[in-house]
Amino acid sequence: MSTQRADHEASVAAPVVQATDVSKVFRLYRERPLSMRSAFTGFHRARYEEFWAVRNVSLEVPRGQMMGIIGHNGSGKSTFLRLLAGVYRPTTGNVSVTGRVSALLELGAGFHPELSGRENIYMNGAILGLERDEVDALVDDIVAFSGIGDFIDNAVDVYSSGMRARLGFAVSVFLRPDVLLADEIIAVGDAAFAAQCMEHLQDMRDQGVTVVLVSHSLSLVERLCDTAAWLDHGEMRMVGEPSEVVLAYGDHMAERAAQQRSTATGDALDDGSGPEHRIRHVAVQGPNGAPFGSTGGPMEVVVDYRCRTPVEEPRFVLRFYLEGRPLSLGTHSGPVIDVPAIVGDGRIACRLPVLPLAPGSYRLDVALRGLDGDLHVRKAAASAYFEVQFPPEQMPEKLIELNGVWEHLDLPEGFAGEDPGEAEPGPG
Repeated sequence: MSTQRADHEASVAAPVVQATDVSKVFRLYRERPLSMRSAFTGFHRARYEEFWAVRNVSLEVPRGQMMGIIGHNGSGKSTFLRLLAGVYRPTTGNVSVTGRVSALLELGAGFHPELSGRENIYMNGAILGLERDEVDALVDDIVAFSGIGDFIDNAVDVYSSGMRARLGFAVSVFLRPDVLLADEIIAVGDAAFAAQCMEHLQDMRDQGVTVVLVSHSLSLVERLCDTAAWLDHGEMRMVGEPSEVVLAYGDHMAERAAQQRSTATGDALDDGSGPEHRIRHVAVQGPNGAPFGSTGGPMEVVVDYRCRTPVEEPRFVLRFYLEGRPLSLGTHSGPVIDVPAIVGDGRIACRLPVLPLAPGSYRLDVALRGLDGDLHVRKAAASAYFEVQFPPEQMPEKLIELNGVWEHLDLPEGFAGEDPGEAEPGPG
């Protein structure tokens, strides 16, 4: 092997992004100064606690590879990405990032609201060290990709959040970075634009751009990334092949959810003195037994119950809640289950051939209702938590199929239609 070729391969394999024993500590103050004077003079010593958002994390990403970082909310993913971007300085340890860095920490956050979209493109290009003629060659591609259209010459202050996000992504990826640091870009725009973003990320990686991607979408990390890292309460739990890391993280989250259910339903203390009826366990399974579901794919809910006395005309009710939003969907077993009563230990399963839920974190409430007189009243209840992600093989164009039946109708005899231009406007 020639010396020149060996040097080239060494430069490709050398880490472009490197963090060595990096920690970040924040101070959480429990009280405020009693006056302006004490705040400025320092006579008032506010008490605080130290919060280790990131603790002793080491990571290397070679040139041209995509690293996915996963973990639960509050695990330190976004803080770690801000350390790599230089937004935060590490409390301990060292961070090294080689080349021109573009950071999508909060899409559109670097825009000046009083400048137009076009002016912001040139401003961001100058920040990254590009000459004006270099940005000139990219402006049309940025505008076309973002779909902003004629709004590109309006002040960013009048843009919707979606328009800012789309333009922010387009600016960040088209201005030729060597390293792209991205936080939750799957949430950009609609499903069609998100698919467009994913395709462009693949092209960037093929062109030698190094990408560090923070995401809650496990299927996205598994499909796009060369390696994956799992952060848990600020500490690095695992780095390796995306499929192995995602599987380990999924098992951990399923075990965590089982512990929450056990605590809520008292499964750990079943000495015969508990309530008459109990839902003992709820398991949510996606394809191949995964502890999460995919939009448009199958899902199975398995419920274990215990009834110390008979429950007449049992009816199991499932209701799904998207965390933080009022949307709810549900289904129940009756009258599909044709049994007069249940008693003792048993198991019931609900199989959903198509899961019509958008990606996100969900809570599933399961209730057992039985006949008491003429009314079905609640006998027992439990909850489970699970994730829904985009299917690995595609990004769906629609999330819920309404299955509407359309029929062409004849107008009533003697009907005289009004000219749309003369008709009085209706409500809305």
